[in-house]
Amino acid sequence: MNGKLNKMLVLVAVIGLVCFLSSAFAQPPEETTQPQKFNKQVWQQKRQEISDNFAKELQLTPEQEAQLKKHREEQKKENQATREQLKSKQQALKQELEKEAVDQAKVNSLVSQINALQGEKLSQHVEGVIFMKEILTPEQEAKMKAKMEERKEHRQEKRGSMRERIKEKFFSK
Repeated sequence: MNGKLNKMLVLVAVIGLVCFLSSAFAQPPEETTQPQKFNKQVWQQKRQEISDNFAKELQLTPEQEAQLKKHREEQKKENQATREQLKSKQQALKQELEKEAVDQAKVNSLVSQINALQGEKLSQHVEGVIFMKEILTPEQEAKMKAKMEERKEHRQEKRGSMRERIKEKFFSK
């Protein structure tokens, strides 16, 4: 009797082990896998494609393209420096607010600096818009506005459909 019980326990243990190992090595369905990591090279290629399509759609002259490229490179450096400063100040503010004894003067100073950097970002954006207006012809500007409106509507549609999917997934029963 004891021998049969041992054989039965061994059999149950082996079956349990096989089931555990098969589930441990199983691949999850594709929907639950981790999203792909950010690939800077792919992103840069995509931005270049968008820029090229933009130039074609607006029928930019080679001179206009050169001016825009030069301005974009200059603005990229300025924007990056501002973003890095802003990130640093926001991190400092977060650290200060996490302290047990918060220094109100330091918090106020950091908030002022963050506001100034955000204002600088807005100024850089406005400068870019004005630069575009100076370079583009009225027809090109009209095409650009129409294209931007089209993209805005597309983004809003995507957001709306995403909201609907979230509602269906999490809030409907």
